[in-house]
Amino acid sequence: MDSFDGYTPASDDPGTDAAAAATPPEPRTAGFHFTGTTDEYFRIWIVNACLSIVTLGIYSAWAKVRMTKYVRGHTLVDGVPFTYDANPIAILKGRLIAVGAFGLWTGLGYISPVAQLALLVPAAFIVPWLVVASLRFNARVTAYRNVGFRFDGDYKGALKYFVGFMLLAGCTGYIMLPWAIRQQRAWQARHTSWGNRRLELRALTSEFYAAYMPMFIAVVILIFVMFFMFSVAAVTGGKGDEGSATDTAMSTGMIVGFAITYIVIILAAFWTQAALVGTTLGGLAVGDQSRMRCSIASSRYAWILGSNALVSLLTLGMMYPWGEVRRLRYLASHTTIGGAETFDTVVGPRGGPASAAGDEVADAFDIDVGF
Repeated sequence: MDSFDGYTPASDDPGTDAAAAATPPEPRTAGFHFTGTTDEYFRIWIVNACLSIVTLGIYSAWAKVRMTKYVRGHTLVDGVPFTYDANPIAILKGRLIAVGAFGLWTGLGYISPVAQLALLVPAAFIVPWLVVASLRFNARVTAYRNVGFRFDGDYKGALKYFVGFMLLAGCTGYIMLPWAIRQQRAWQARHTSWGNRRLELRALTSEFYAAYMPMFIAVVILIFVMFFMFSVAAVTGGKGDEGSATDTAMSTGMIVGFAITYIVIILAAFWTQAALVGTTLGGLAVGDQSRMRCSIASSRYAWILGSNALVSLLTLGMMYPWGEVRRLRYLASHTTIGGAETFDTVVGPRGGPASAAGDEVADAFDIDVGF
């Protein structure tokens, strides 16, 4: 059959059209992009801070929702932003519980430090609940392409990975800490899903050990410096007059030695944190067809973290928005996800209501459970 007026009829062979329709789309990689600006972030941050102070902290729940909505709403993947639907009232209730628990814990330390230490044992059994509640809440209030996230881990798993494995790492002098952290994040990933796509952490244990290597080296340096300083003090002790030049030089040398070691540990901590971010994000898979890639340079990201902290400290926090926008832009610009052409096949409901108590208590006690 001939074509006319630019129209070409379908093939007479129905199998040809069926084969074309069944041909999978070409693999496509989508990048993350953060579109927030420093001035917008600063305006939200300063208003949140002022209103939280005026309301004696009550507005802080609304401040958290407002700021998180801004950050996730300006974090785009394939041109589509994330959404955050947390209820400020739920966060306020959780925050009041967190303040009460933290105040009780702190006050007990002044009344009876022994009793405070004794509570560490039962507290170890509360941590898994906090972990599960925090992860479940944050998953339920987050969505992408109108498809919600879900976390279905349980208390037993959290007890095993966040208490049992950490105790095991402690018993080995924290030599097994990278392995324990990798196990924690792998457990978190396989119990997290976006619609009908389950997450999976495919990063190797060796990559986590490589991330922690700067911290291990810094600790060895600290032990060496302490041993050297105390050995010198023991050998020279009692051989000079009190207040002599020798004693002064020794004291100055110890202070300088410990100060340098402390700086090395801080730098190593920033490097390890940067490497962990790259290793974790770069090792995540979303279902069987999509895989994330994170190409951040540990040295560069560590420099951003360290310089942000220093500038924020020197400016009494006023430059915090600038540093956070700087960090988010760099991280987003070096993170991609392959298999973006399969996003349209993801289905699932939006998250339902969830309690924010566990999330706020975990924040109050500085329990880090995020990727």
